[in-house]
Amino acid sequence: MPITTKNNYKEENFKVVLPRKDISALATDFYGNVWAASTSDGIFIINKAGKIIQNLPLKINAQYLTCLHLNAAQKDKIYISTIIGLFVASYDPYEKTYSMSNTALATSGTYNMHSYTEASGRLWVANNAGLDLFSSEGNRLLSYNSSTDTSSFLSRTIITTVEEGKDGSLWIGTIRNGVYRIKNKKISHFTTRSGLSGDVINNIVIDDKNRPWVSTTAGLNVLNDGGETFTTLSTAQGVPTASYSFSSGYKNAGKLYFGTSEGLLIINANEVKLKPEEVKAYVKDITVNGQSIVIKNNRLQLIPDGKLIVFELGATPTFSPRNVIYQYRLPGQNKKWISLPEKTSTISYTGLPYGNLTLEVRAANAESKLQDAAVYQLQIESKTPWYKALWFAVLVLMTILGFGAYLISRYNKRKYRLQLQELELAKELQTERNRIGRDLHDNMGAYTSAMIAGLNHIKVHDEEEEKQLLNLKDYGANIMGYLRETIWMLNTEKLSITAFADRIKNYSIRISNSYPAVELEVKEEIEVERNLSPTQMLNVFRIIQEALNNAYKHAGASQIKIFIGSKKFLKFSISDDGKGFDAVDKEEHYGLINMNERAASSDFDLRIISDDGGTTISLEENTAYAAV
Repeated sequence: MPITTKNNYKEENFKVVLPRKDISALATDFYGNVWAASTSDGIFIINKAGKIIQNLPLKINAQYLTCLHLNAAQKDKIYISTIIGLFVASYDPYEKTYSMSNTALATSGTYNMHSYTEASGRLWVANNAGLDLFSSEGNRLLSYNSSTDTSSFLSRTIITTVEEGKDGSLWIGTIRNGVYRIKNKKISHFTTRSGLSGDVINNIVIDDKNRPWVSTTAGLNVLNDGGETFTTLSTAQGVPTASYSFSSGYKNAGKLYFGTSEGLLIINANEVKLKPEEVKAYVKDITVNGQSIVIKNNRLQLIPDGKLIVFELGATPTFSPRNVIYQYRLPGQNKKWISLPEKTSTISYTGLPYGNLTLEVRAANAESKLQDAAVYQLQIESKTPWYKALWFAVLVLMTILGFGAYLISRYNKRKYRLQLQELELAKELQTERNRIGRDLHDNMGAYTSAMIAGLNHIKVHDEEEEKQLLNLKDYGANIMGYLRETIWMLNTEKLSITAFADRIKNYSIRISNSYPAVELEVKEEIEVERNLSPTQMLNVFRIIQEALNNAYKHAGASQIKIFIGSKKFLKFSISDDGKGFDAVDKEEHYGLINMNERAASSDFDLRIISDDGGTTISLEENTAYAAV
């Protein structure tokens, strides 16, 4: 926001005196004389005609001091803030000269930056440890500590200046934290986000219109109408580009005085009016992978895939670029406005979404003004690379589908050939099993039947011969039974667990008829129907057959129980209440080996538990090989 004067910036509104003197502090005493502290020549006292009437050496123990502020609010004394303390210069009305005491006022800090005297005579002193308030008699009344983050609202900073407005508000300048205002017990905080050109405050001077003029390390600022934002002044208003000295600003007769590295700046503040002017943002440069590209008609065309894209922003007017706050958004990627950090004017993207995009940018010299700021739009045509285009994706998909269909066709043909081979092999195996079954029936079956018939015609002469003959008949019957079961299993391609259980029940009942004194119990729990292969049928049946015969013949049991179960896995068991046996006995060892081998070849686990209370033989399907 620039300023205007009714004289249209005529040179008489701005005048430089004491040229080439580095002015560090300024004040006007009760008599209208101007005090100007130089960093190397002491304090110059200048009358209203601009003539130097006294040069007051600023020395303590022959050592020159740097004066940081002069406070001439009282008639007979001037407070001099220095880097080692706060001193007082007194006026001698007889000699009409000034002299300075050698004793400093005891403040909370050693580095005294500024002091301010209220109309009541109370004295505020700003220093490196905080802000002190003294009575007119020199007694400390209170202190705001600024050396920590929690001692007061002055968070870890150095107080550089303090001034009182006409409305009773207290303005406090700091190093790093900008400006604080205490008004009606309410604290307000102003920073670069509020329009200040910097957060390191050198001076605060209140003009006749109750407007604070704030000099920072980055320029001169004045509070706008409304009292919530600042405007930075520039050379366009006659303000020189210079460094402003700490606590070197003051007011006298409507004019403002600021000490700078270029001399003494005098501002005819009552003639300065603020004229609102809108800050407008724009994109002034774009680089892609470090190479600058041309923008035409606010339009940009690029293939952003994997590239670093940097947008350099600018704003008009450009008199204070460090005081501009930028915001941006990219609908489709950033829905909300994003604020750039202070003194930052670049936006970076690594790649952008594909399609037509609009980068929106706005700027203001205070954060509170951003919402109403003008929006600049840059149209971006983000082109999709050919290898990510739809037609390329369709082509790749069709190629994959075609190749997949070819592989599936090859796989199905190969699978079909393997299935045919398996069917042919199974057919050949079944044919061979049938042939073996016929051979067993026609040969061994016929011979066994003939042997049993021959035994029936043999006449015995004594009891021993009869016993031997009965044993031979029993052996023959067993051979025939084994032979029938073997032929049946060879001729059966597969059998359900239910049919297999029925076969076991029929066999066990037939055997039990020869042992009427032994109680037989067969229990089934078949929840899942399963099929058994010929190998499984034969091996499981032989194990049950062997266990059942052993229980009847050798266990001396009164009860035998057979269990057949089919849930998730198959399970068979035979238990008796006989005398048990020794599993490592030599006579039984060969039979156990056969049972274990049969179980292993059919993917079953065989477990035998035998003691004085009986024997249990269980056969459980091995879970590592079980069919689902």
